Amino acid sequence: MSQRPDWYSRLEAQPFKQNKMTQEKIRLIEMELKNKRSTFRRVVPLMGITVAGVLLAGIFTLNLDKTWSFISNWNSVQRSSLTQSTPQKQDQLPEVVQNEAVNYPPRNKVFENQDQLPVNEKVKAEFIQKMAYSYQNIKSLRGKAQTNINSVSSTVEFQIREGKNPASYEVVTQPNGTINEYINDNHYMLEQTNGKEDRVTKVGSRNPEMEPRTTFVSTASDGIPSYYLPIDPAWSRNAQDIVSPLRNMGFMVVDLNLWSFKGEDMLVARKTKLIEGELPSYQKQKGSSVTYKIWVDDETGMLLKKQFYDKNGNIVETFEVTSIEINPILDDRIFEIPDEKLKQMDQTAKHMMATSPQMMAGDFTVPDLMSAKWEEAKNNRQQTTTIPFNHDWYIIPKEGYLVNYIKVNGNTGTIVMSPTTKGLVPAVAKNYKLNEMKIEYEK
Repeated sequence: MSQRPDWYSRLEAQPFKQNKMTQEKIRLIEMELKNKRSTFRRVVPLMGITVAGVLLAGIFTLNLDKTWSFISNWNSVQRSSLTQSTPQKQDQLPEVVQNEAVNYPPRNKVFENQDQLPVNEKVKAEFIQKMAYSYQNIKSLRGKAQTNINSVSSTVEFQIREGKNPASYEVVTQPNGTINEYINDNHYMLEQTNGKEDRVTKVGSRNPEMEPRTTFVSTASDGIPSYYLPIDPAWSRNAQDIVSPLRNMGFMVVDLNLWSFKGEDMLVARKTKLIEGELPSYQKQKGSSVTYKIWVDDETGMLLKKQFYDKNGNIVETFEVTSIEINPILDDRIFEIPDEKLKQMDQTAKHMMATSPQMMAGDFTVPDLMSAKWEEAKNNRQQTTTIPFNHDWYIIPKEGYLVNYIKVNGNTGTIVMSPTTKGLVPAVAKNYKLNEMKIEYEK
């Protein structure tokens, strides 16, 4: 299954104390050295680094040999999982990310009538807002998390950069030792398995200063609700559960009476609010989970832990952050995708486009041989119409619905339709080699 007054405050790094040598001091020294190099965009000789270290000696007492060793090994520590595909540059200090200030737009409300809700429901709605926009309360994030679904456990290491130039980096280690790596620079996504099987895909660039102005829940005149839930601008994958948790916890807005606050708790040395709830009926039908608990960071709204339980109280699924750093200094190169990978993208994308199942919605051209049936279906939307053509399925949704996703079981597919207040949104399921396509409507 697979949110004011202080909610809106930005987190700032802890004050730097100069009483003794720390890892943070080393990082700051490294930044100083890097800044002196970046002007010339070349490698400064070791003598220059020594001089810079001497200039700082009035403030800090340190062993320069140890400091240089630390700097030289920085990249291998930061990107240990990339060593198979990207040579380490021992003569170059890492680029330090400079997060530009972001003018986030006003936060969307959860409900159209949020200001008129009873006090207890209004508090819950504002809490959901806080969760949904938790990424706005941080500049960067680094840490680890553990996932466990049906007793299968995986480890997630993540680094996220928010701000005007959002990006994300994740490494997922499976129980069998398989390592999946994901890099997103807000233009492209690189996926690797054990350093091989590269796939680069283009993603829609996100501008965090622009967002549709709509409530999370909108209801049309016919009473059918539609939903808009904020997504992490950095396109994080598993870590989206942390910085944009409502994307996978959207059921919390369905009925505010199904969940409640159960006190406070400490997790990874951070104060959290504990929430317990029951899943809506439609969500229960999707799996064995019936109840859940979540631990939400009190300061930022980030989700630090969630657990789902079956009817007997047994844990079905867990996601838990095991370590976390808020607003750390990140190595800019962690988010870079090598040029040679981008050059391969066009050829790979064309092949995948021609052979892989995919969904398209909106405006597209239909084959001439089926244009008459297509126009007829558009004029008769009392039911969902599917028109098979070669290995593609052209879909005209029933009035008040749009295509959400397709489930496949053997040679049979099921188109899952979601309620919407939008007009006609036709779709085509390409490269689905199926004998039958069924229709299922979500409530």
